[in-house]
Amino acid sequence: MRCVDLYNQSQSKWFEEIVTTSLELEKLEVERVEMIRQHLCQYTTLRHETDMFNQSELERKSIQLGKRQ
Repeated sequence: MRCVDLYNQSQSKWFEEIVTTSLELEKLEVERVEMIRQHLCQYTTLRHETDMFNQSELERKSIQLGKRQ
């Protein structure tokens, strides 16, 4: 009977560790996804601002070239 008790304790401990580790991994994954989301938002904002600036510069240059002709 002692072997069965040891086995059951061991199995219980293993299950507890699996649950704890799974929860920790889930938390880390949520943090990772949030970090990626924030970086993508920042990138798209900066990209949009850059595109708007480039567009306004292109329009300004086009107007200047049009006045010269």
